[in-house]
Amino acid sequence: MAKAKRKGGTRRRARAAGYKSGLEQQLHQGLMKKAEYEPEWAEVQYTVTKTYKPDFAFPTQPSIVYESKGRFRTFDEAKKYIHVRDSNPGLVIRFIIPEPGQRAYPQSKMSLGDWLTKHGFEWCTDIGIPKEWRS
Repeated sequence: MAKAKRKGGTRRRARAAGYKSGLEQQLHQGLMKKAEYEPEWAEVQYTVTKTYKPDFAFPTQPSIVYESKGRFRTFDEAKKYIHVRDSNPGLVIRFIIPEPGQRAYPQSKMSLGDWLTKHGFEWCTDIGIPKEWRS
């Protein structure tokens, strides 16, 4: 790629409505004016692959994992468990929580217990772990 020399430092560009930045507007109205701006037909999906390591699992039941959780730190952390479950249809994630009434995450109005139930996760409190969960 050829690099053109620019005089001075970086500069802020004012932008018109419809553009996310002044640079996009400048390019679309100048050197890239024959290109379509933000074309729907060029939308590209992508997937980020990450790994999840559960808190507990029994070797005799590898398709069931256990997560101990006081609350989620962020909304994105809460969504992580939905993504893990949806990416692994045979996996069951069971939550062990101390306070079902605790907020699910700081910005949530929903309790942790209600959030887990709403999203179809099995859960219990740390003092009421079912016997069948412990073998």
